[in-house]
Amino acid sequence: MKERLVDIETVGQNIYLQCEALGLVNVAIGAFYDDEVARVLSLPDGHKPIYVMPEGMENSNPEHEN
Repeated sequence: MKERLVDIETVGQNIYLQCEALGLVNVAIGAFYDDEVARVLSLPDGHKPIYVMPEGMENSNPEHEN
């Protein structure tokens, strides 16, 4: 499992760098409902999400700040 986490971190770093190069933004989400994400993604039994990383375009004119 430790080797897989290192692989996931490496993939995450590459996604961050590629998003930056494309002018996109992203964020790593480490706390989420595993079962709900697995259901939405139709993951096979025995597979669990470990790392969620949504990407998108930056909102340059937000209506409000969080």
